[in-house]
Amino acid sequence: MRAVPVMLAIVIAAAAITWAGTDSASAAEHNIEAGDVYFCSPEFEGLVCTTTITAGDTVTWTISSSFHTVTQCDDSHTTCPPSSGGFDSGTFGPGESFSLTFDTPGDYHYYCAIHPSQMLGLISVLAPTAAPTAAPAQPTGTSPTATVGAVPKTGGPPPGDGTPYYALLLGLGGVLALAGGGALFAARRRS
Repeated sequence: MRAVPVMLAIVIAAAAITWAGTDSASAAEHNIEAGDVYFCSPEFEGLVCTTTITAGDTVTWTISSSFHTVTQCDDSHTTCPPSSGGFDSGTFGPGESFSLTFDTPGDYHYYCAIHPSQMLGLISVLAPTAAPTAAPAQPTGTSPTATVGAVPKTGGPPPGDGTPYYALLLGLGGVLALAGGGALFAARRRS
């Protein structure tokens, strides 16, 4: 009966370790540069900057020069925003960022409303897999046919990975295990 506190502490510590390992690798952050008249890099001027991510990942566009928008479009990059509403960063300038978390698989076309024929992009969101992978941006001459998914969550800085909470839980589990072990040791000495 005296081993119950130790067993409880071990179960709590094991649960904290298991829980801490399930979420930290599930979402990734992707950064896209917006420069003079391009997304990704200067070689994409007039081409589509394609970025492949996994559902749940966050994309952050950061302005390195000039003023730009990140505005969702249809697959031809001519109807912006599309009839579904879509996302629109508004105009932002050098040093500023705009972030979106894409939760729904599908293709999300976008452009800069200030440079509509030069700055084109595509976020291709894949369904989550056991081992998520992200392909590097690839220039393409034309956009593939797209299925536009639900509009992702918007705004704010990209989310952190929550590591301090996991460390706190792990530490708490260790403290409980030590306290239970100390109580068991003290009880055995008294017997």
